[in-house]
Amino acid sequence: MASKKRTLTKPSYENRLVLFIDFLGFKNLIARTSGDEQLLEKIVSAMDHIKQIADESEFFDTQRVTQFSDCMVVSYRVDEKSAVFDLITNIGFMLVDLAGRGFLLRGAVTVGQLFHTAEHVLGPAMVRAYELESKCAKYPRVVVDRAALNVPLTAPASHHSGQEELGYVSGYLQQDEDGQLFIDYISWNAVVGTIGGDEKRYPEYLQDIGNLVKEGLKYDSASVLEKMLWLHGHYSRAVRLIKGLPKRNKWRTQNPLQHISISALPMFIKEVRAARKIIASPIARKVR
Repeated sequence: MASKKRTLTKPSYENRLVLFIDFLGFKNLIARTSGDEQLLEKIVSAMDHIKQIADESEFFDTQRVTQFSDCMVVSYRVDEKSAVFDLITNIGFMLVDLAGRGFLLRGAVTVGQLFHTAEHVLGPAMVRAYELESKCAKYPRVVVDRAALNVPLTAPASHHSGQEELGYVSGYLQQDEDGQLFIDYISWNAVVGTIGGDEKRYPEYLQDIGNLVKEGLKYDSASVLEKMLWLHGHYSRAVRLIKGLPKRNKWRTQNPLQHISISALPMFIKEVRAARKIIASPIARKVR
């Protein structure tokens, strides 16, 4: 019997906005699942939720999503209206939701030439996104290539100017100490003010972040501890910001219980000192 010939279309690159993201510490998580079926169920549920958030985008025509193991690639064509805002917004929701479930993500957003279908994802933009994720993101954060911020200027929503769209996108971003732009998912301004998280649950959410810090600082790996110290730095700043509000501050007077709850969160001073000693040890420096 003659085999059916497939009709192939010639592959070609498109200029696309691309996100590459993965779970931080996935290898250790998987190692623990052999004796913990509940953890396996929790991981699968988290991965399904990431896929669901990506699939709920408005841009069904040019959106492509590829998931493999703990990694996901999401891309849009750059001429989609408000594509950057949509992607950054979805990532913000994703980071907050997953952190609340006990998972941390690392990734990168960039723009460039990409061939992305249901079967394939490749191109210079994919290489760039992977390099940004692995070499620049480093910590539990999603960095945003500044080149991607040119897209809102050329493809804003119909009811916004390019500058307005860029302003909305920039509201999600924070410049880190190393100069990298990343999507803030820890501070009050980001979680409640920009992403739109539950104001009443924010103390509980910060406690969730604190629990991740506490568990992460128990490791003796310098690489893991560096990531946890980064998380601790942003967590402690978020706590101090609320704790340091003046007594007559409007939010503090209207939310006294939330202020007390956040002010009582631990700062892990001893654990941080121990982590820094491990990182500064000659053995750790030699490994790095």
